[in-house]
Amino acid sequence: MILDESGRYRIEYEDTLRAIGHYLDVNLYHNVTIVELPEGLLAKGIAVRAAHRGTRLYSRSYLFKNDEIESILEDAYTRRGRAETGQPAARHAPISNQDMLRVVGRVIDEEKWHDIVINQVPGGARVKALVRPQTTETEDDQVIDVFIEESQIRRWIEELRVGRQPGRD
Repeated sequence: MILDESGRYRIEYEDTLRAIGHYLDVNLYHNVTIVELPEGLLAKGIAVRAAHRGTRLYSRSYLFKNDEIESILEDAYTRRGRAETGQPAARHAPISNQDMLRVVGRVIDEEKWHDIVINQVPGGARVKALVRPQTTETEDDQVIDVFIEESQIRRWIEELRVGRQPGRD
């Protein structure tokens, strides 16, 4: 569960993951995995870097520490206030990390999952997380493992862009 600097208030995954997704897009990350740790959110992936002869792929990771997340969110709100256009992406264009993580974050918030791991995989995203059971029979959190198809992610992105609540099929 992502908490603010004071450690008392929960920060929404949707906005946090969207801001992290922007960082990953700017830094040309692909095949991203995000792991929630006690210290913050660890993003790992393959990044592209210009080399002497073309481009080079390399493994890269970045830990978004809990005490940095509020600042990252403030920067994102300021940036979106200036530049958010709401222009739809081409139908078969790659989904940006920012958009993909935004809709996955919304699902995580709605389902009240925590201690998450997100893997960007061909055809969509795999999310593993813990969820508190609805019954009182057990005190233990349950592990969930969900695959969200790329077509569903695209549909939810488009619904958000036009100001509708994404429908959950």
